[in-house]
Amino acid sequence: MTPEETKLVQTTIAALQKEADRATTVFYERLFTRNPELQQLFLGDMEEQGQKLMAMLRMISKTADSLYAIAPAIENLGIQHVRFHVQPDDYTAFGEALLEMLTLELGPDFTPEARSAWNQLYGEMTSLMKEAGKDVVR
Repeated sequence: MTPEETKLVQTTIAALQKEADRATTVFYERLFTRNPELQQLFLGDMEEQGQKLMAMLRMISKTADSLYAIAPAIENLGIQHVRFHVQPDDYTAFGEALLEMLTLELGPDFTPEARSAWNQLYGEMTSLMKEAGKDVVR
């Protein structure tokens, strides 16, 4: 990612932090509204799950320009997701819900350039996750 794209990702995640609980609620509402079958993947405390989501978003935003520096953590997350029965195609639904949440929560501050930067970052992250999980026995 370019320095400008990295800055856009970091700026948007910082703005999102002000209402992190609401943002994660919106994310899961969007995800489950569009993909109700995915709700069965989330059996635990959704507030805790939202906190984990925000922690991951913060982590990847901090390293957006050098995502491969945290590749082991991302790959481990991919392996965990396989164990939680996440299918490779599910990543598309998660990405759509993420972009929709960012659009709803940030409004005009979520510019086309910011959207493109997040889309690229999410694509890079999920590529690492899917690659790590491809050989895990389900």
